[in-house]
Amino acid sequence: MSETQVKLCRAISAYVVSAIFLYASAFKLYDPMQFALYIKHFKLLPFQLVNVTAIVLPWLELLSGGAILLPAWRRSACIILMSLCTVFSVAVTIAIVRGLDISCGCFGNNSTKVGAQTLALDLALLGACLFVYKGCQPEGAKSKAASNHSADE
Repeated sequence: MSETQVKLCRAISAYVVSAIFLYASAFKLYDPMQFALYIKHFKLLPFQLVNVTAIVLPWLELLSGGAILLPAWRRSACIILMSLCTVFSVAVTIAIVRGLDISCGCFGNNSTKVGAQTLALDLALLGACLFVYKGCQPEGAKSKAASNHSADE
């Protein structure tokens, strides 16, 4: 695959990841009480943290889902989104092991039951975030690469 094709795949991946997180955040922002119930059903957080998580998490998804489209913020957004995917993968795995018959809560009433398919989709999303992240260079690396290139000439 050429460098141009890889860049195009990364751009498409960033848009897909963005769309998924923006879409998911909309349902949670619209009905945070329902989202709090989904979180509660996982039986992982103390009662005091359920509502806080139901309020904060959708905003993280919304802001990071938008920021992944902005080159200046892409790297940071990828780190946040990969963290969210990792935590959710652990939560789903625990729910599967416990045999919980619950909905994932990702897309409001359109959410699916927690299971291997949910875990696979989340891991694919994590992989897409990692793929986008790998295309990001820290700001210092860009200026170093530019100065090394000019020194070679």
